[in-house]
Amino acid sequence: MTIGPASDPLHNQGVTPSQPVPGFSQPQIGPGDQQDQQKAFTMPSGPTPLGGPSEQVATNTPSPMQMISTTAATPPNRMTVEQLNQNLSQLQSQFGQIQNQLQDSSVTGQLSPDHLNAMQRLVEDLNPQMRTIANETGGQFQPPQIKSGSVLSDIVKWVNGSQQTFGGALHYLSSADGKQVNIESMMRLQYSVQRASQRGELFASIISSTVSGVKTIMSTQLG
Repeated sequence: MTIGPASDPLHNQGVTPSQPVPGFSQPQIGPGDQQDQQKAFTMPSGPTPLGGPSEQVATNTPSPMQMISTTAATPPNRMTVEQLNQNLSQLQSQFGQIQNQLQDSSVTGQLSPDHLNAMQRLVEDLNPQMRTIANETGGQFQPPQIKSGSVLSDIVKWVNGSQQTFGGALHYLSSADGKQVNIESMMRLQYSVQRASQRGELFASIISSTVSGVKTIMSTQLG
């Protein structure tokens, strides 16, 4: 078949190409350029701040930087003097039960070297908190040195000294109730009381545990 001038794209003079709009350049897309054209995107002007909308669209959750900022801006809940007084009273009662157990021969007679070792390590772990409680309430805490030949009696002395420290702290708080107190000092005291309460529960668990239970506590709680 013969292609005439009217149907020959190379010689067709009857089709006038559209004129480009002034100020606008229309890119020419070839067969191999369509895939690249789909990938094209425009970057926003300027850097996107961390925690901006681009980070939250996918997960609808705050970015790590936002979480850190929120945490830093929100201090932990601070107890009132009355609340701290109540927590100290509970801690004193908790250690009073431990004191009674360590004075009961039917209990102490069943304590193995593993029990004593675990209690000794727990006492060493609690010493910094006990010193803080004493220091922040105008007292002193001087723990006895626990010797290998008298671990049980030395631990009993340690518990007795702790009870005296709690009593002094309660007296300090009762006199400070309603007065202006140093917030940083109260926060340190609050943390130490909470820490001592947690370790006090562990202390009671050690005393009441079997040998296998004590070994589990030492491996999971005391390291």
